[in-house]
Amino acid sequence: MDAGDFFGRLDQLSAADISRIAILLRDGERTVEGRVGHVRARAEVDRVLRATRRSRPARRSTHEAGLAVMEAARRLGGRVGRDDLTLVARSAEDVARAFEAGPPARAARLHLLLPWSAHGYSSAA
Repeated sequence: MDAGDFFGRLDQLSAADISRIAILLRDGERTVEGRVGHVRARAEVDRVLRATRRSRPARRSTHEAGLAVMEAARRLGGRVGRDDLTLVARSAEDVARAFEAGPPARAARLHLLLPWSAHGYSSAA
């Protein structure tokens, strides 16, 4: 999966997709290993973005990813809980930043994509 595939599918999320991704995100945060892995992945993406001077484009991608998830929820007409929506939108933003960081952040991107992979968002790329 590349960034275009990821972004192209965000606004097509169903209420069930958002709910299941939120459950997987919460499950990952329940363990110390899960929390530490997430923090390390985000820190690695931040480091790469700074080193490659890609922070500004990453902000744009982050914003677009969050908006796409919000648009999917708007289209669903309130069938998505606010907490789930916020969690999934923030996760989409993290993944977008990781894509923007490029190949040097591949391991971090794969980690951040894990909760999405069960819903057709392959982490193999």
